[in-house]
Amino acid sequence: MYCQNCGTLLNGGATVCPVCGTQQANAQAQYQQPQYQQPMYQNPVGSVEAEMNNIHTLGLVALIVGIFVPLVGYICGAIGLSKIGKIKSFATPAQQPGLKKDKTLCILGIVIPAALRVLGIVLYIVVFSSMYYTMYS
Repeated sequence: MYCQNCGTLLNGGATVCPVCGTQQANAQAQYQQPQYQQPMYQNPVGSVEAEMNNIHTLGLVALIVGIFVPLVGYICGAIGLSKIGKIKSFATPAQQPGLKKDKTLCILGIVIPAALRVLGIVLYIVVFSSMYYTMYS
């Protein structure tokens, strides 16, 4: 260790410099490696309860609005499913059944509007083909 004032090399645990007489503030201090502390991981998307409420709302919107505007249903259902994937590991065992219900709601919000669109196309084809058949037969 060296004197903080004049730079003289000091012996082991000297608290006063023998050349200039300066008291050494950290004569006993030695280098200590900083202790590594494991970071605490937190839910990146907020509290699980709040996210579950958001997912439930997205599922309902996907199901109800998706019947009339399918694109909205598809988007809301897909967003809800992706949020479920993000918070699944943070949910407690008591919250898991709620996540399963919300996942089902989001899936229905995608599937039911798609099925209704297919049904509408089939009905359109059947109705107009029968009209065409009756008109030209």
